[in-house]
Amino acid sequence: MFKVYGRFCRHDMYKRTDKGVKMGFAASQARFLALTARLNDCEMEAQQIAQERLALSNIMELASTDYEDATSNQYYSANVFDNGGLTQRDVALTYDVIIKDELNGGLGMRLVTSSGLVVVPDEAEMQRQIEESMDSETPLTSADFFIMKEIKNADTLKLNLEEGNMFFAPKTKSSITNDWDYKSPEVLSNVSIEYDKTDDAAAGAEYETKVKAAEAKDSLLEMRLDQLNTEHRSIETEMDSLQKVIDDNVESSFGTFG
Repeated sequence: MFKVYGRFCRHDMYKRTDKGVKMGFAASQARFLALTARLNDCEMEAQQIAQERLALSNIMELASTDYEDATSNQYYSANVFDNGGLTQRDVALTYDVIIKDELNGGLGMRLVTSSGLVVVPDEAEMQRQIEESMDSETPLTSADFFIMKEIKNADTLKLNLEEGNMFFAPKTKSSITNDWDYKSPEVLSNVSIEYDKTDDAAAGAEYETKVKAAEAKDSLLEMRLDQLNTEHRSIETEMDSLQKVIDDNVESSFGTFG
């Protein structure tokens, strides 16, 4: 039996109070779930930003490598005579410069492999050198040649000289050893290594453009990451408060039955 106070009984008061507790608990839970979802979104976006910043870092590193390669590339230079030996100048070393006559802009030498074969770009050049050697004590035959059309490429020539696959040699073999007098680029006073500066300005401009663009984008990503970190901390603080409210509601709702 419940004692009546006015129009309501004590039993009605308990029912309304219990309903209010349940509604407060449901609202807190809904808010907690919404915050959890937003927290996960923040963390996911932060991970994506970290990946984007890593990609930008790689872009800047590659740009730096390309710039260093462009400003440190080297080439072989030859000091040659022109106009019948009347003038002297430095030129980029090529296959044609190696075999050309000394008084007409060349070194007047042959290019030979480490195994002793004469390097030529094609059969026509091979026949020319065979005919040229007929008056020497050691005439050449087709068996003495190695045809390599890529040798006309300056980079290919440079690589083979650097790696010791090919050497310079006077046009005739030694009368004593009947072999070529191998000469590396380092022992020739008229052949030297030079830095190629023709592409330095373009490389510098390209590097600056790439780095500035990457840094600008990285700055925006960093700002967004700071915003996410602030929001993340705010959400965590609110979630902690809500968790306390939920725990209190649970205790007040069900503690009576304990």
